Amino acid sequence: MERAKAGGTRHSPERRVRALGGRQGAMHAIDVPFVFDNVHLAAHVTGGEPAAVRLAARMSDARIASAWTGRPGHADLPAWPAYSLVDRPAMAFDAVCRVVPDPDRPVREAIAEIIGT
Repeated sequence: MERAKAGGTRHSPERRVRALGGRQGAMHAIDVPFVFDNVHLAAHVTGGEPAAVRLAARMSDARIASAWTGRPGHADLPAWPAYSLVDRPAMAFDAVCRVVPDPDRPVREAIAEIIGT
């Protein structure tokens, strides 16, 4: 809720991991080599191909823009709205970057059902 109050943003790495035939999906911490623009150091996981390099540039530029302006949007991304509790938008980083509404809704609702909130 604090993120929504502050008008922050949210991202969602969508690129499938290349290791193990892609069965891992977009696993935990897969965004690290992309955010720091060093996909070549983890090519066994990132793929290291030109598409991975382009995605790394987009993700890294988003972090740099955020550091300089407080907003991660830049010319190579679609408009990135501030996070809100109404639609919970997240930038989905993949070959085609896009804003997706509430990407974790099924998980969030399942947890709420289990804990009774």
